Amino acid sequence: MKKLAWLILLIFLFSGFTSGINRSISSSPNEEWINGRRFLWEKPQTGCNYPVIIVLHAALQRAEVWFYPFIWSNGQYLFVKEALRMGYMVVAPDSLEPYGIKAWDSFSNESEDILFFYDILEWLSENEADMERIYVCGFSSGAFMASRLAIFCGDKIEGVVIYAGANADYIKITKNGPEFDCISNQSIPSNHSPSLIIHGKKDRFVPYECGFHYYEELIKNGIDAKFVSTIGGHRWQFMYNKYIFEWLAGQKILWKNAAAELTCQATKRPS
Repeated sequence: MKKLAWLILLIFLFSGFTSGINRSISSSPNEEWINGRRFLWEKPQTGCNYPVIIVLHAALQRAEVWFYPFIWSNGQYLFVKEALRMGYMVVAPDSLEPYGIKAWDSFSNESEDILFFYDILEWLSENEADMERIYVCGFSSGAFMASRLAIFCGDKIEGVVIYAGANADYIKITKNGPEFDCISNQSIPSNHSPSLIIHGKKDRFVPYECGFHYYEELIKNGIDAKFVSTIGGHRWQFMYNKYIFEWLAGQKILWKNAAAELTCQATKRPS
């Protein structure tokens, strides 16, 4: 019975359920492979030197959920659709290596997924991305990975959105299920990325208290952070997308449409 309960918890904790696809109403994203790892990407039809949003899926999802209107992840699809309309390039890495069920490996600074992230940054530097405006948005397992990147790679990320997740350093995966620490003082690096944490009060799988405690610890340690409490549970809800875009825009006061003045040349991050 314990094994069954753990399996059910894993499915809900790290998934958004991906069924009911209708590919006919969405354009196909581009596919890229680096060192055996896969990601999808799309950019606006005009412009250059794009700000970038890297979106990280839940564990039983794949990168496609961000580009196609699956029933249980439609909020993620609508988020990407709006991001492209607003002029962002969107990159959706796939946690699978290359196929099967695999959550993001978010619980160690030595994770291979961090190396994958660096590979993506290098690719972006050669493909019309503004390397000073890199943002990461993750849901569920992807939210824990966004936290890991904010902790380990904070100087390379302008801001992270942690949706239905918490501090990756304060969750332990055991044979009986995940164990969350929602009360301890947290060690927050001084270069932790600015963070927007969104959490549902009815989330039964990642405790609401953990998301809010992470926010409190960030503020206590002088990190720019904002918390949005939702009325829902463990699901990306489209009605909160507007808060994400408002927050992202506020991270760069001098944000402007790249098509207005910039030339379309690949940029590289200063060494």
